[in-house]
Amino acid sequence: MNSWTGIGNLGDNPVLRQTPSSRSVTNFTIAVDRRYQTGEGENRRTVKMTDWIDVVVWNGLAEVCARYLQKG
Repeated sequence: MNSWTGIGNLGDNPVLRQTPSSRSVTNFTIAVDRRYQTGEGENRRTVKMTDWIDVVVWNGLAEVCARYLQKG
């Protein structure tokens, strides 16, 4: 099992689906900003990039995420 802790914003509202065997599954993406510095001396500048993390949750947690999470 993978575990990750981060802070970000949802890219879109979660989508709840049912598998053929009636298991709930929800997909969504989280946008996480990161900053780093590049260059040296007077040429040093801060660069901001956004990483998009794909998330898939199953069963009861999928239903909770679909109900309470929204884009923003």
